[in-house]
Amino acid sequence: MNAETNSALEHVRELLPWWVTWAGPVTYLLVVSLASMVASRIVIRVALRGWDESQDMHWTERSRRCHPARIASGLLMLFAPIIAMAFVNLWQSPLDTLSRKGLLIVTAAVATASCIPSHVDMLNRILPRATTTRRWLADMVVIGGLMYPTLPLTLLLLLLVPREFGHAFVWWLGMSLLFLTAYHHSGGMTLLRVFRLAHPAGPRLQGIVSRVSQADHTRPPPSFEITWSMLNALALPSRQQLAFSSAALAHLNDEQLEAIAAHELGHLAEPKHILWLRSLAGLYPVLFATALPAGATFGAYGALPPIGIVLLLGVFLRRLSRRMEHRADDHAHELDNNTYACALETIYRMNGLPATMYARGTHPQLSDRLAALAYAPSYPRPAPPSRWRARASVGLGLLVKLFIVVGATVAQPLLSADDSTTSLHIALATSYGGPAELESLAAQAATRGDLPAASRLYSAALTLRQE
Repeated sequence: MNAETNSALEHVRELLPWWVTWAGPVTYLLVVSLASMVASRIVIRVALRGWDESQDMHWTERSRRCHPARIASGLLMLFAPIIAMAFVNLWQSPLDTLSRKGLLIVTAAVATASCIPSHVDMLNRILPRATTTRRWLADMVVIGGLMYPTLPLTLLLLLLVPREFGHAFVWWLGMSLLFLTAYHHSGGMTLLRVFRLAHPAGPRLQGIVSRVSQADHTRPPPSFEITWSMLNALALPSRQQLAFSSAALAHLNDEQLEAIAAHELGHLAEPKHILWLRSLAGLYPVLFATALPAGATFGAYGALPPIGIVLLLGVFLRRLSRRMEHRADDHAHELDNNTYACALETIYRMNGLPATMYARGTHPQLSDRLAALAYAPSYPRPAPPSRWRARASVGLGLLVKLFIVVGATVAQPLLSADDSTTSLHIALATSYGGPAELESLAAQAATRGDLPAASRLYSAALTLRQE
C-alpha cells in the first residue's frame, strides 16, 4: 500500500470504535484456541486406548502403550499452527490494528499453547513422576536451547531472511553464520544460565566426574547441573562440557551416575574430525531458510537443492550419531556392566520410554543395549509400540481442528452483524480519495484472498456513490 492509502486507513481507524479493529483477529484466535483444545483432547483419548488396563503390568508394557499418545500430542502441537495460519487472510481486514505477520505469529503461538494443558495432564497420567505446566515449559527451554536448537533457530532465521538474493541476503547470511557459530560454541548453556536453569556442578557431581575422569586418565571437564525433569545427561563436545539433569541426580545413585558419566566422557573423547562433522548440524537453519529466496528467485524447483542438502545431511549425521552412541556405550562398558544396565533401565522407566522401538533412532534401543552388556533382564524382549495408533490419532485430531476452523470461517459472514455502521465509518474517509480509493482497497483485499474485507470495502464504496 502507498502512503496515501495507509493514511486513509489510519484516519478510518481513528473514527471507528477500538473493538472494531480487533474484533476479527480476536475472534479468530478464540476459534483457534477452541479447535486446538478439542483436537488435543481427542488425540490423547484415542491414542491412550488400552492404557487403563496396563496399570498392573510391567513398566515396559505401560511405556509401550503410552508412547503413541506422547508422539501424537507432540505432532499435533507441531502441525496445529500450520492449519491455523492457513486461514489468517480470511479473518483479517485492512482496518485491523494487528498486521498480517503479527497475526500469523500470535496465531501459531495460541494454536500451540492451547494444546499444552492437555499434554501436561497426559504426562501426569502416564509418567511415574509428576510435572506442571511451568516445569514442562522449562523442560522445553532446555530441549530447544541445548539438545535440539535447530527448530527454534530455523524459525528465527525464517522470519529474518530476505525474500530475494542481493546485498541484504549476503548481509543476512554473514550475520546468521556468525550467530550460529557463537551459539554452537556456548549459546545453549549461556541461555539456560540466563533463565536460571543451569548452574555449575555441586560437590557431589564434581566428585563423580572427577573419579570417572581419574579412572579414564583424563582431566575432569567442566560440569553443570540442569533443572530438567527428564532423567538425562549430555555431552557438549564443542565446549568439552558435561551436563546432568536434576532428575538424574535425584533418582540415580553415585555408582549409576559414574557409569553414565563414563558414557558421556566417551563422547568428549571423539576424534576431531567427528566433532567437525557434528558441527555441520549448525548449518541446518541457514540452508533451510535459504530455500525461501531460492524459491522466490528460481521458482519452486529452486528451493529443492537447499532442502535436499538438509535431508541428505540429516541422514548422514543421524547414522554418525548412532555410531558414536555405540562407541560411547563401549566406553561405559569398561566399568561395571550391571551398574550401567541398571542405570539405563531406571532412565527409560522414569522417562516412560519404550524398551523397543519400531524404528532405529540416534540412540540404540534399550533391549539392544542390555544385550550388548550381556545383561539378562527379568522380562522378555517387549514388542514395539503401535505406529499406526499415533498416526491415526494425530490425523483425526488435525481433521477435527480443520473442521472447526473451516466451519467458523464459513459461518463468519453469516453470523456477523450488519456492516452498515462500519461501511458508513469507512465512507467518511472521502478526503482520501472517496469511492475510488475504497474500491482500490477492495481490489487489493480481493487479490490477496481476503474476500470479507473486500466485500465490506465495496459495500462502503457503493453506499458512498449512492449518496
